[in-house]
Amino acid sequence: MMTFWLDMLTPKQVWLLESIKKSLEARGHRVLVTARLHDVVVDLLKLKRVPHYVAGKYGGETLEGKLRASTERVLILTDYLARLHKKVNFSIHFSSPEAARVAFGLGIGSICLNDTPHSVAVGKLTFPLSTYIVAPACINPAKLVALGASRHTIVQYDGVDEVAWIPNHKPAASVLRELNLDNSKPIVVVRPEESKAAYLHGFKDASVLSVKSFPLIRKILDEFPDAQVIVMPRYEEQRSTVLKELGRKVIVPNQVIDGPSLLAFSDLTVSGGGTMSWESTLLGVPSICHFPIKMDVERYLSAKGFPIYYTNNIDKATTYALRVLRDPDRYRIDTRNLLKSMESPMDAIETILRTELS
Repeated sequence: MMTFWLDMLTPKQVWLLESIKKSLEARGHRVLVTARLHDVVVDLLKLKRVPHYVAGKYGGETLEGKLRASTERVLILTDYLARLHKKVNFSIHFSSPEAARVAFGLGIGSICLNDTPHSVAVGKLTFPLSTYIVAPACINPAKLVALGASRHTIVQYDGVDEVAWIPNHKPAASVLRELNLDNSKPIVVVRPEESKAAYLHGFKDASVLSVKSFPLIRKILDEFPDAQVIVMPRYEEQRSTVLKELGRKVIVPNQVIDGPSLLAFSDLTVSGGGTMSWESTLLGVPSICHFPIKMDVERYLSAKGFPIYYTNNIDKATTYALRVLRDPDRYRIDTRNLLKSMESPMDAIETILRTELS
């Protein structure tokens, strides 16, 4: 039996690493979980009943804030892991600078998952310190090497992160009751961009959803007055802006919800990031990815035949959204066979563990 330490920083990482946690525990291994205060991370862990230790918080938008919060997390995690490190075999994280640093400093092996080479800062902070880098095969290894990874440490798999949890997720109709949704009327999910992320600092026009999506939402409501638009903000500032601009015309959840279940019952997803777009399209639900750059994962999923549409132009996004909602059944597809042909990050981790245990 081995002991693994999983560090969860974002809602996506809760879904991803919790699925890995279940797989490891099913194989008889012991798993410890740490997290930080950010978005709905802790609430989601509580919802999923995952025992965890909260170590620090998110540093916000400024570089100084990020540095201070990260430094504080390193100290907190060092105190926590110092009591356990002789019993911990590996850290598994999604490019967590703090987990990579603490694991390296305490002599703990480190498996770093990553599908976002456009996030340069965290790549440079984590790849050089990690024992292994796990990434989708659709990402050119040269992009990872450019950020500090050694070629021999990279282990890739034919799939995307979301395959770790979407195929086994059973949509719960209770999410419809929680949000007072009518499944016979159009349901549209809108997810703003990660506006405080360091990887958006270089884009002059990065606020693609929290501001620019309002005309898109208004046009949807003009053409489909009975449409139910659920906006899933990441930050309180986004929530305040949405409520100020759109008020009761949209639904803004006050509580953590089962995101994949909501997406499964939806007709369309519009997202300023990757994860919710990928979840939605893997479920067969048409998804618009509205991001400053086209990502490798989006290209891969599109080539596979999943219903994903990329554009960084809000007018094109609006046109496509209206087209989908006029005939949603035409755009929704059954993805079960496609999912069966894909690997998950756990396949790569199993390859690593076989190497370590041989």
